Amino acid sequence: KKSLLAVKVSEKEENEIENDDISALDALAERDIIRLIQELSPGYRTIFNLYVVEGYSHKEIAEMLNISEGTSKSQLARARGILQKKITQFLSDTQKSFTR
Repeated sequence: KKSLLAVKVSEKEENEIENDDISALDALAERDIIRLIQELSPGYRTIFNLYVVEGYSHKEIAEMLNISEGTSKSQLARARGILQKKITQFLSDTQKSFTR
């Protein structure tokens, strides 16, 4: 099990963190986000789209795709992890191209 470290963050610091996150996301155009989602494997992409985009519950997804709710949840978690890495890499590559 992972242990969590609780750190007090002032409201100003919290706003700065949120602003950094918003700025990073602002750098992503809708077409970039769609392209990154399309790069997911068909299984991950299907679960991600059904849950995040279409708003289905894990129970509904499980019934539609004849899988367990646990499978739906794990596929979504994996899809999010992969997307997070892809977005981080995309932003890093984008920042490098601006600093050249």
